[in-house]
Amino acid sequence: MSTKGVSTAAIVGIVAVIVFLGIAAFFFLTAPGDQAGETKTFTVSAVEASGGTELSFDSPSITVNAGDTVEITFVNPDENSKSHTFTLDRFGVNTGFISPGESKTVTFTATESGSYAYYCAVAGHRELGMEGALAAQG
Repeated sequence: MSTKGVSTAAIVGIVAVIVFLGIAAFFFLTAPGDQAGETKTFTVSAVEASGGTELSFDSPSITVNAGDTVEITFVNPDENSKSHTFTLDRFGVNTGFISPGESKTVTFTATESGSYAYYCAVAGHRELGMEGALAAQG
């Protein structure tokens, strides 16, 4: 064997090991369920009861992973008599006033883990029960 042949074989072997380790690291570090950045979609509706004196969201909690893109469609059903908002201060979400029979979709990224309140920003509505919590895990 020539010296040139051994060097070429050694280089090919080293490159093969590096490629193998790179592929193994990729699969190890991106195990299913641990990937951030999925898109999670939710629909949340405003609920009015007792002639509008009891207010709530039909989804009192939402759970996502930190890093997920979150898409929430906020619905104010036809049968409601008041305008409502969906507001989540931590991620800069505010639908503005949504009249009965209307809806609005908001999209944001849950950039960090924690529990964050969402609520209706119409005066007095939060106090009557229109609030919930978004939990960003991870």
